[in-house]
Amino acid sequence: MTFEQLKYFSVLAETLNYTKAANILYISQPTLSRQIMLLEEEFEAKLFSRAYKSLSLTPAGEIFWSECKRVLLAEKQLRERMAWYQLGASGTLVCSSLGMYYPKLQNIFREFRKKHPDISLIMHQQDTGDVKESLLSGEGDIGICFSFELTPEDDFGILPLFDEDFRIVVADTHPLAARSSVSVAELKDERMILLGNNQFPFIENLWNELQASGSVRKMIIDQPASLNSILLNIQAGNYISFFPSPMTRTHLDGCVSLAIEDVNSSFQTILIWKKDNDNPPLKLLLEDVKASFGA
Repeated sequence: MTFEQLKYFSVLAETLNYTKAANILYISQPTLSRQIMLLEEEFEAKLFSRAYKSLSLTPAGEIFWSECKRVLLAEKQLRERMAWYQLGASGTLVCSSLGMYYPKLQNIFREFRKKHPDISLIMHQQDTGDVKESLLSGEGDIGICFSFELTPEDDFGILPLFDEDFRIVVADTHPLAARSSVSVAELKDERMILLGNNQFPFIENLWNELQASGSVRKMIIDQPASLNSILLNIQAGNYISFFPSPMTRTHLDGCVSLAIEDVNSSFQTILIWKKDNDNPPLKLLLEDVKASFGA
C-alpha cells in the first residue's frame, strides 16, 4: 500500500466513477483499476461493488474509506509541516502571561527566540483571569497562568509547570515579619485585605477555610481590584493579605511573605493553549517546553 494508492482510492470513493476519477488524477482508467485491484488483493477484501453503470463502496470499503481519510490528512499535515521547516520557521506567536516569575521559563523563551529568529514572539502581561480570556478570544496563542483560574468546563491543553501555594504577606515591620511561617490560629486578630471574588475566586475558598478556624476579620476590595492596591495597604501596615507564591518573588518591596502552616493552599503554575489552535510556532514552543520539563 502506498500513499499514491490511497489517493487513487480516495478520489474514486468520492466520485464513484472510474472515468471521472481517472480524469481528476490525470491517469488512465486501466491504471486506476489496476491500483484499486492491488489494494483489494493486499487486504483480501472487495472495496467497491460493481454493478451495471453503478459503483458503490462495500462495507469493507466504507471502513477503508474512513481510515484512508485519516491517514491522508495526517500525510497532508506532515508535508505542510516539513515544507514550513524548509522555508524557514516564521510566523507570530503571542504569549499571554501573568508575569515571568520563573528564570527557567525566561530561558526557554530566550532560547526559542534564538532557535527561530524569524518567528515574531510577542509577550503580553495580563491580570489574573485575563490570560484565559485572551486565548478564548484568539488574541493569544499560549498562556501562563495559575491552575485555580480554570474551571472543569474549560477545554484547554494543559501542561503543569511548577507546584506552588499561597503565602501570607505582611509589612516588614509587622510582628510576624521575622517568622518563616504562621498558623491560621495566629491570624485570628489580623485585618485581611483581599481581592474581590471575581478577581481571585480561590482566595475566597481559602478564606472560608480560615473563617472556620477562628474569628479572622476581612476587608474585600472590589474597586480598584488590583494587587498594587493591596500591596500599598500592606506596606502601610493597615492589613495583611494572601499572595500566590510566585508573585511574592517580585512584589515585596517593604513586605515579607510567610508560609501557611495548617491550610492546604497548593496550586500549579500551568501552560495552557486552545486544543484547536494549529499555529505552527505554538507547536514548536510546546515541544521545547515539554522537552525542558520532561513531559
